[in-house]
Amino acid sequence: MSRIPWSRYEGNDVEAVAAMCICRERPTARRIRPSQGDGGIDVYVPLGDNRVEVYQVKKFAENLTSNHLGQISKSYNRIKDYATERGWTIQAWHLTMPLDPTPENDEWFAGLTGDDPFEATWQGLSVFDNWAADYGQVIDYYLEGGKSRLGQDMSRFAATASILLPGVNADDAERAFTTLEPATVRDRLALLRATLNDADPHYLYDIAVGSSPAAPPITGDGYPALVASVSSNVDDQVVTVHILARCAESLLERPISHEGTIVVARGSDEEREWQRFLVSRVVS
Repeated sequence: MSRIPWSRYEGNDVEAVAAMCICRERPTARRIRPSQGDGGIDVYVPLGDNRVEVYQVKKFAENLTSNHLGQISKSYNRIKDYATERGWTIQAWHLTMPLDPTPENDEWFAGLTGDDPFEATWQGLSVFDNWAADYGQVIDYYLEGGKSRLGQDMSRFAATASILLPGVNADDAERAFTTLEPATVRDRLALLRATLNDADPHYLYDIAVGSSPAAPPITGDGYPALVASVSSNVDDQVVTVHILARCAESLLERPISHEGTIVVARGSDEEREWQRFLVSRVVS
């Protein structure tokens, strides 16, 4: 892969790529969406016992000006205040942007962070280039039109297996593709599985075809983590898809939704529980 011209992209694009690469590298990491009082933190990794590791992502890809340095200093101080207010202990802080420091930058950075008790590092262009090499799916999805192509592949899968994957519109899938003959389903699904897993930066897909729904895979406590399983009948075969999140942020970046009908017997305990649930949702 050729070097990414980071300076040509908007700050939001750079942040989205960096945040997802961090989350893929550190699967328990969480991205904080921009909001009032967000402390300037872009990504944090919970370490337990209120300890956190913080990544401050900046878009700067060319020589830093005094204004840029001022923005970094302001974000750094806000992060410390933010952590104090929430009872967090910062274990490490990483300034993250597609620019390697000059000797003058190194001296300035040491002056900014030298008096604090936690580790502080500058993750620059070399880190971004390594991410681009390791997580090509992320680069393709956010910067090179991969999001649209992935949507088309998911629609193909939906038309083949009658199973909707995250973000697929059922009407679009039905209009775009015709249902395959059952005899061709297995081969087509195998190809689509490989395509989806190669292209999707957020999820992995485990697909099985048999006479009954397949048991979920054993994934352990880490990531990838099983987040959904769904089965569909295709003639006399059953297609089962297990969806696994590559990292904790996957479910926030691309939530999995489902439409269905809940049936409970009138006057039953289940109906009363359902009514209580609905009331609690309205109140909250």
